[in-house]
Parts: sequence; structure tokens; C-alpha cells
Amino acid sequence: MPSLVPEIIRWHTPVLHLRRTALADFELSGKTIKKGDKVAMWFVSGNRDDDAIVDPHDLIVNRPRAREHISFGFGVHRCVGNRLAELQLRVLWEEILKRELEIEVVDRPKYLRSNLIHGVRAPRADPLNTGRPFSLRRDPMRRQLCACARDNLIGFAEQPLRRLG
Repeated sequence: MPSLVPEIIRWHTPVLHLRRTALADFELSGKTIKKGDKVAMWFVSGNRDDDAIVDPHDLIVNRPRAREHISFGFGVHRCVGNRLAELQLRVLWEEILKRELEIEVVDRPKYLRSNLIHGVRAPRADPLNTGRPFSLRRDPMRRQLCACARDNLIGFAEQPLRRLG
């Protein structure tokens, strides 16, 4: 469990990019960036950097050093809500695992139209679970997941989970 949540956050990076203005001339990977140039950092690209992360395109639930990602930014630009997001996902997965719920993906997510946030739209569905993108079961009873938890799950649930070793 300790590396599951940060790995999910790394794999489904919530913020796409941030743009900054260079305050001084500098060189990065052989490219010169001049003072005043606009520079964009793509979080998802950094979280898929195979020079920094082994098998970056795989969701590995027991990844070593899983918290070493840039999904929440870095330094003074680190997201102040990062611990809350981690806590929400940790509690969600603890409850799913405790109840031995089975998650079934029954539809593709509908992504937000945003060039900043890598999010999904909450499904609009009736109380009888018709048309919902997730179905949670615990035999013999059906259980439903609250909308906020479903939103956290929907983006990465299409991909297979893989364990090292």
C-alpha cells in the first residue's frame, strides 16, 4: 500500500503543465533559454522520463521510490493540497481492499476539456447504476462508490496493474 497511491498519482498526473518566464539566460539539455522566454513544464512528460524512472509507462503498484514524481510540482511551486489528495486515495484503497470489492470498468472515461487539468467528468447517472463507468460488487450485495472516489479511480482503471518480481 505505501507505494500504490504515489504510483497512481505519478501515472495519472493531475496537472498537465505550468508555464513560467525565464528570469535569466541559462542552458538546459544543450538548449539556450533566454531571459524573458516562456517555458512550459509538462508534468506528464517528467513523470514518463525513462532517464529518471524505470518502466515509466507502466503502473507498478509496488514501485521502489514511488514518491519521487513531479505530479504536485516541486519546491516553492509544490501543490499545498498534495497530502490531502494522497490521504483521499489511501483511504479509498484501504476501504476497497478491506471490503474485497471487485472493480469493473464498463465504459471509457470522459475527460475534461482543459489544457491545464488532466481530469475526468463525473458521470451523470441514475440511482440504479445505469450507465455508470464503474460497478463495484461484493457478493452477495452490490455496493456503490461515492462520486469523489469514482472520479479518483476513473483515470487509471483502464490500465492493467503490474507487480515487480
